[in-house]
Amino acid sequence: MQIKTALAHGGNSDSNLMLKRAIEKAKDAKVPKAIVDRALEKFEQAKAGGSVRYEGTIAGVSVLVSCVTDNKNRTVNKVREIFTKNGGTLGGENSVAHKFNHV
Repeated sequence: MQIKTALAHGGNSDSNLMLKRAIEKAKDAKVPKAIVDRALEKFEQAKAGGSVRYEGTIAGVSVLVSCVTDNKNRTVNKVREIFTKNGGTLGGENSVAHKFNHV
């Protein structure tokens, strides 16, 4: 699970210290290399085919959510659930994005 979390910061263990530490912890815990490699491979596949952005408001605050996913339907349902639980609404495309500068 730590590997999946660390992958959110990039898939290169040379530049992503969190990922490097997570892989080292997995090795220390004797997690089979095949499982670690599978997690890294799934990330690369998801990155290649599934980057999505959702936008909306929670308590009057504009929110942009960027996700890397292998299943867009599951992701939108989960994001919508999080917005709803916190009293927010998921907006349409460019409903709040115009308020942000992207780098």
